Amino acid sequence: MRGERVTLPGVVSSSGNHSTGETEMAKVPEFYVDPDLCTECNDCIKAMPQAFRKVEDEEVAEAYNTDLDESHLPALQKIMTECPGHAILWRK
Repeated sequence: MRGERVTLPGVVSSSGNHSTGETEMAKVPEFYVDPDLCTECNDCIKAMPQAFRKVEDEEVAEAYNTDLDESHLPALQKIMTECPGHAILWRK
């Protein structure tokens, strides 16, 4: 079996394809910032700049990158919980 790729039967990646032996991380659910609830504190931007930024010509934050792997989920949930305006929400 040296040099051969082994595929485990029944293992499906997040894309719905059967595994090719490579690890593919699951994604966090899509989220957004409700601008009407945003308090303009910028805590989310400081905590996770790879996902949040300030809206141009405004003080509110926006989620510009929601394509995060599940390793970011604990940090994202903490940011959502600590948001003073409870403005970071899961998209339905």
